[in-house]
This record gives sequence, C-alpha cells and structure tokens, in this order.
Amino acid sequence: MNYTYLMVAMALFAVIVVGIIVSAVNDPKSLLKLLGLLAGIAVVVGGVYALSSGAPAIGLSVEQPEATTLKLTDTVLNLTYLAAGLAIVSIVLGEIIGAIRNR
Repeated sequence: MNYTYLMVAMALFAVIVVGIIVSAVNDPKSLLKLLGLLAGIAVVVGGVYALSSGAPAIGLSVEQPEATTLKLTDTVLNLTYLAAGLAIVSIVLGEIIGAIRNR
C-alpha cells in the first residue's frame, strides 16, 4: 500500500512540475493562472477531506481498515461523485446554452 502512495505522489509531482515548466517557457504570465488553479483544487480537496466521514465499512467480514484509510477512501469517493455531478451539470448547461444561441 505504501508503494502505491509513493507512485501516486511521484506522478502528481511530475505532472505539476512539468506543467509549471512548460507554462513558464511558453507564457510566464500563465504561472499565476496555474498557481490559482492548483490552489483552488487544493481547497476543494481539503474541503472534501474535511467533510468525509471515514465511517467503518458495514458488513465487512474481515478486519476493518485503519481510520486514515477509511477517511482517504471516503474522500476519493466523494471527489468522484463531485466530478461526475459537475460533468453532468456542464453537459446539460452546455446543451441549454447551445440551444439558446442557435435560435
């Protein structure tokens, strides 16, 4: 399990660093936009983490995972629900706006 966390952390670090380097080379002013986006994502993830319950799994016949594992699992599930909900809302709003513009 620790190896998985290490690999995910390395991948995120690589994506962020490569994004910053490419952004700085192409347009130095876009660094502020990128940093704002990263700060916004950090706030959303932190908020979802704070709201995640980390309640024990119901009906689990084996030993319960640690509390931190349950909290992280709930956070990822809630982020997935949030992303799916935002995707559906953006599709519906995109279709409505497209229909209004094409009158």
